[in-house]
Amino acid sequence: MRRTIQTALLGFEPAIRDRQLKILLAPRAQETSSNPSDTGSDIVKLEGEFRSRIDSSRMESGWNENEGEWKKEDAGLAQRASELKQFLYSLPVQHVVLVSHASFLEHLTEQDGWVNTEFRSFEFTSAGPTCIQETEESNERRRTKPAGGFKQEFGELNSNPQGLCLSPV
Repeated sequence: MRRTIQTALLGFEPAIRDRQLKILLAPRAQETSSNPSDTGSDIVKLEGEFRSRIDSSRMESGWNENEGEWKKEDAGLAQRASELKQFLYSLPVQHVVLVSHASFLEHLTEQDGWVNTEFRSFEFTSAGPTCIQETEESNERRRTKPAGGFKQEFGELNSNPQGLCLSPV
């Protein structure tokens, strides 16, 4: 969780600062291995480190213990991906930015080949809140440009984006 918070703060700092937003933590988007480097930090430690920059209200007990529903198995990962899509679908915004990990994004999107700093755009289909498809624009971008490098393609983020997955202070 620490790496994704840091990535969000670096990549979207102008929007977070200018709009006085908090990063909404989503435990279901965590990494897929139980290696120490892929296991989330205790929420109290994260709150101490990032203070008012995060919203941890949706964090759940045991989310970083790699046991039960949080165990790193394919069936559990498919369930987590489905629940996260339903959660994102329920947010009262039109656009969401999700910062996660390549291994989990493969489960979430059912697409292989994610690399660090890569971004793709998806939309929910009419089939319901667990069905997403990559947008044509995103698909074209991946066909014509190398993966990754948000700042490489767009430079600094516009300080007034629409609908980030962040909550107001």
